[in-house]
Amino acid sequence: MSSTRQLLQNHTIETLFTIVYTVVDDYIKQSLESQRFNLPRSETQKATYAELMTIAFVGEFLNQPESGTWFLMIKYQFGSLFGMIPELARKVELGTYITF
Repeated sequence: MSSTRQLLQNHTIETLFTIVYTVVDDYIKQSLESQRFNLPRSETQKATYAELMTIAFVGEFLNQPESGTWFLMIKYQFGSLFGMIPELARKVELGTYITF
């Protein structure tokens, strides 16, 4: 049995989002404070990097094949877990999506 399946048998997907978000957000904050890296900021940015990375990581854990579909499913089924999930802004080459 995969570790993801085992995790989801004992916890809800909401719990998985919470655990991943907490780890990612703490890592980003510590990295920015220690100047390990810098992230661009925009006044029009709707979601945090931690939120977007959490959505991506959980999608990877659950082996979601299409990132655009996964993102939209999260927006409509689990949007209440996140402050503001942006729209898919533009499609770039080879079907990859960039969100802002």
